[in-house]
Amino acid sequence: MCQNRIAIITDSGCDLPDEMLREHGIPMLSLRILFRDGEYRDRIEITAEEVYARLDDEMPQTSLPHTKDVLDLLKNLAAQGYTDVIYVAISSGLSGTKNMVEMLSADFTQLRVHVYDSRALSFEQGYLVLEAVQGVRQGWDVATILKHLQTMREGILGMFVVRTLEYLKKGGRIGRVEGTLGQLLDIKPVIGLDENGVYYGLFKARGFQ
Repeated sequence: MCQNRIAIITDSGCDLPDEMLREHGIPMLSLRILFRDGEYRDRIEITAEEVYARLDDEMPQTSLPHTKDVLDLLKNLAAQGYTDVIYVAISSGLSGTKNMVEMLSADFTQLRVHVYDSRALSFEQGYLVLEAVQGVRQGWDVATILKHLQTMREGILGMFVVRTLEYLKKGGRIGRVEGTLGQLLDIKPVIGLDENGVYYGLFKARGFQ
């Protein structure tokens, strides 16, 4: 049985519902969403629905969590008596958040911080977060949990499809010509994450069905 107290934390890229995070006691670091009128902490100061409602007028940028939010969370966990933290991070191929937390935690001596690059986001990342929580509940040590996460990650293939290419085109994820042709022909790219946690096209389909 593990003698240390291990906390599992993640970030808002995981897409786990707030009630699930509360149920399992999982603290979440909020990435920031930047609009012209200011910046907002994801899922705390702005909802996904509010972001979607503004997309026709403006494509936002995203940024890393506030440094203060990261340090405050680590200090709070140390004060609660935790000895170790496993941070299941959004893919380092899509965000610099993993590297940021690694840098900040290197000088944080009040507990041991273990950063795990999920190389994923959304459901894939959230699934790994829940697997880590189950490992803690079964009394596994940090090394066993991290090894289990790696095994699970290697067996996951996540994919998604979008109803419109408009926002991928606006955000520079696909070329303007490709995006325009895709809309005219009703082509829907099925997108996955490769072994480095970076978007790639699995295949293309005609129509959403």
